[in-house]
Amino acid sequence: MRLRACILVALLFVACKKKTTTPEPAPDVPPSLGTIVVENATPTGLVPGEVKIDTDAIAADVRKRLQAAGLFGKESAERPAARVRIEIGLEEVHVDKKAAAHALVRFRVDTRPDGIAQGHWNDDVRAGGETTYDLTPLPDRQALFARLVARTVTDITEGYLARQRLWAGRPDELRRTLTADAGELRIEAIHAAGERRLTSEAPTLLELLSDEDELVRDAALGALVELRERRAVGEIARQRSMRDSREMRKIIDAIATLGGDEASDYLGFVAEAHDDADIKEMAKTALERMKRKATGSPAPTAPGSTPGP
Repeated sequence: MRLRACILVALLFVACKKKTTTPEPAPDVPPSLGTIVVENATPTGLVPGEVKIDTDAIAADVRKRLQAAGLFGKESAERPAARVRIEIGLEEVHVDKKAAAHALVRFRVDTRPDGIAQGHWNDDVRAGGETTYDLTPLPDRQALFARLVARTVTDITEGYLARQRLWAGRPDELRRTLTADAGELRIEAIHAAGERRLTSEAPTLLELLSDEDELVRDAALGALVELRERRAVGEIARQRSMRDSREMRKIIDAIATLGGDEASDYLGFVAEAHDDADIKEMAKTALERMKRKATGSPAPTAPGSTPGP
């Protein structure tokens, strides 16, 4: 019997911005902690009838943990509120004289009203846990499932708090996560460095452009574009093979967005020398767009169309 757990993470890669200047990051308004609803979503028949979930106790424990973190603001009419919803599903599976208890937890945070709190406060994560046991003698299933649910909910709640600390903590604390092999949390730290405009982290992000993990490389490039860090162009030119068409499709627009002489030289070379006709055309189009942006020239109109005002 194996652990059946999954964490759903949305990865954001922003490679192209249309603004000509780098805007200051919007103030991060910590929401207040709103309602916490815990629901037992277990379909009938998947666990013995005597197994119950104390949803009120779970909600109280989650509220205590979230409040103790000190990340949420005080409730007020002007402040958005973070609403938490936790859905729990249970299952008991038998194999010969052994059994496994499974718990799947969905943890969702939504801020209301929309558009006030920054997006990182919202979350939608699933995590699973399992414990195995003998059926003879028959265990206390109620206590067994209660411990499993408590552990899984605690892990997923603490994971949410760890991610939020990356957005609120000091740059040196974020840097430790950037340089650690921490999976999804490392990706979150990369996004936070870019969106918080932490230029002090540019050297670390430049090093991550050569990381073995493609997701880390792509996230680092997106963060460097957010920082408008033109040194990324040289790193990409040295490290990424032009023969990898899939990689090229991802980096051409990013290089054009960063701009500069080095970007112009690189895109010009790709437009002339690459073996793939589609890649050559992409580089040519990106180079033309970059030059128009640098000179303030308008985009060309399609044949037969009427230029706008």
